[in-house]
Amino acid sequence: MKDTRIRYNPAERAAVLRHSVRCFCLTSQSLPADEMVRRFVDQIETIADACRADPGPFINAVHAQRIERLRLDPE
Repeated sequence: MKDTRIRYNPAERAAVLRHSVRCFCLTSQSLPADEMVRRFVDQIETIADACRADPGPFINAVHAQRIERLRLDPE
């Protein structure tokens, strides 16, 4: 997804928590489509490892060289 703000919307955050969703999102919505795809493809093993290690819920940001766990609790 392209929406890191999902964690600040109470209803959306509650749905992620209630259903133990494992989310991966881009932090920049202005990336060209080929760069969006490249980030997910380049990080696919890291994404799979994160899913194997943690049943969720979580939201991870997908960067060019890594993924980063984002806080789910209201900040």
